[in-house]
Amino acid sequence: MLLNEIGKILSLIFLLIFQISNSIAQDDCVDGSPLCGCIDPEACNYDPAALYNDDSCEYPDECGVCGGNGIPEFSEPGMAAYSFYRTHFGSGNVSEYPNYASSESDLDDMTDPSHPATSLLFEGIGDAGILFDWTSFSTLNSAFGIDLPGSYVSWRFVTTFTPNQTGVYFFTIEGDDGRDLTINGDNIASSYAGEAVQGLGNTSGSIELTAGVTVTLRARGQEWQGYEAMRVFWKRPSDTDWQQDFSEIGSEAFCDCAGNIADECGACNGPGAVYACGCSDIPEGECDCDGNVLDALGTCGGDCELDENSNGVCDTLEIYGCMDDISCNFNPLANYESGECDYTCYGCLDENACNYDISATIDDGLCEYESCACPADLNNDGIISVADILILLGEFGCIENCVNDINSEGMGAVNIIDLLVILSVFNTDC
Repeated sequence: MLLNEIGKILSLIFLLIFQISNSIAQDDCVDGSPLCGCIDPEACNYDPAALYNDDSCEYPDECGVCGGNGIPEFSEPGMAAYSFYRTHFGSGNVSEYPNYASSESDLDDMTDPSHPATSLLFEGIGDAGILFDWTSFSTLNSAFGIDLPGSYVSWRFVTTFTPNQTGVYFFTIEGDDGRDLTINGDNIASSYAGEAVQGLGNTSGSIELTAGVTVTLRARGQEWQGYEAMRVFWKRPSDTDWQQDFSEIGSEAFCDCAGNIADECGACNGPGAVYACGCSDIPEGECDCDGNVLDALGTCGGDCELDENSNGVCDTLEIYGCMDDISCNFNPLANYESGECDYTCYGCLDENACNYDISATIDDGLCEYESCACPADLNNDGIISVADILILLGEFGCIENCVNDINSEGMGAVNIIDLLVILSVFNTDC
C-alpha cells in the first residue's frame, strides 16, 4: 500500500513538472538556468537534463552538420563557402591534436566535425577575396561577424573555379601552419608543418585546366597559436606574376555535401559527355544518336527492307544476268549472277585452219592446221596409196555426214569428186 501511494505521488510530481515546462516562457530561460535547454529528442543538441525549452534546438542539415547551412549555393561570382572549427579540447596548452597538422589526414580530422576532438564554430558563404587573402583573424571577424579564438582553430574554404584560359595553371597557398589546396580532390599544393607566413609561391603546384570547364577548389589550414594567415593566388597560362581574378571563382553552386559540381549532363560529379551521344549511350536497338536503325543490308539509316538471298544487294535493286565479263552474254549492269553464262561464241576464226568455226564470233586462240594438211591420206600412213582408194570406195555413194568426204562439199557426200581428188595425188607423200 505504501509503495502504491509513493508511486502516485511521484506521478503527480512528474505531471506537474511537465505542465510547468510546457507553460514556461522562453524569456524565463534567458538567465542561463541549468534547467533550460533543448528538450526535443529529435534535435541534434537535445539536452536530456533540461526541463525547460529555451528555443535553442538545432537539427542536422542535409550534410549532417548540426545546425549547418546545408549545401553551399553561390548566387554570384567571387564567393566561397567557409567553415571554421575548434580543434583543442583540454586545459592549458594540452591539445588532443599535435600543434601542427603533419599530414593531409591530420587536416582531414581537424576539419571533420564528427571527430571527437573537432567541433564546428562558424560556417557560411562569404567573399572569396577576403577568405583567400588575410593575415589576421580580426579581418575575418570583422567581415563575417564572427569571433574566432586566437589559437587551435582550423578552417575549410570550398568554392568553384572556372578558368578563362586553357593550359597549365599554377596555384600557391600560404599560411602559418598546416595547409593544403586541392582541385577536384587532387592535392595541388600543401605544407604540413609549423612555419611563419612566407612569400607567395613558396607552397605551390600546377594543374592543366580547360577554359570554361568548372572544377572544385578547396583550401584548408589550421592555426596553433598566433601568426595565422591564408593567402591563395594563382597564375594563368598567360600570367608572369601571381594574381587573383575572382571572376574565375564561385561561378556555380555545389551539388552535394562533398563540394562537387554537376557535369554538363547534370550528373553530380559525373563523368561529363563521355558517351557516344554525349550525355547518353546509343539506345538499344538503334545504331546512332539520331534514332536510326540498321536496314536489311546492315547500313545505319539505310532504306533497304529486304535481302532474302543475303548477297548484299537490296532485293528491289537486283539485276539478274551473267556477270562473267568473258562470257558471250556478259551483262555489265547485272549485280546478281543468274548462272546462265554462254561461251559458244568462242572458236577458230581462221578459214584456213582445219578447225575453222563458221559460227564463232570470238577467236579462242586454238586454231590448228595439221589435221587437214593431207585429207586424201585416209588411213594416216603418210602416203596416198591403193589403201586410201579402197577406204574411199568402201564409203562410196554415202550422201551425208560421211567420214571420208575429202573435199567437204556436197553435204559431206562421198562421190566421184572425192575419187578424182584422191587419184590426183595418188602415190604422193603427205
